[in-house]
Amino acid sequence: MYEYENEQFEKQKTLIKKILKLSYASKYYSKIYQQNNINLDSIKTYHDFCSIPILKKSELDKNKFDMITDEKRKINKDIYLSFGDDFSKKKLYLEENDFYLKITSGSTGIPVEIFKSKYDLQREYLGLNYVRKKEISTFPVGKY
Repeated sequence: MYEYENEQFEKQKTLIKKILKLSYASKYYSKIYQQNNINLDSIKTYHDFCSIPILKKSELDKNKFDMITDEKRKINKDIYLSFGDDFSKKKLYLEENDFYLKITSGSTGIPVEIFKSKYDLQREYLGLNYVRKKEISTFPVGKY
């Protein structure tokens, strides 16, 4: 039944394991793994992987301060929340602490604020650039 999913999981298992280990460094996922008795070393199949609860948008917004994986950099929740809806102050405060504020469009009703580090932004840029270059190199020139 899950033949395709198992095949894709096997192809990407090393990357998935790295991401899961990184996520464990956050307070949020550490707590989720413990509450659900999930041992990262026991995730060997797609079925095991599916035992990890799916992150809902509401949980992301509610737990954004606990998603940070870098113990060296912290965001003071009280200071951040004191800015209310003043996103320019929020952005400035985050940048002073080596974070950047990304906000979803709110197409499902409520925009969600996401904290990103410089490393996160660089990784996203490199990933997007890789995909863009790959698509350009495989684009069938002259067929249209």
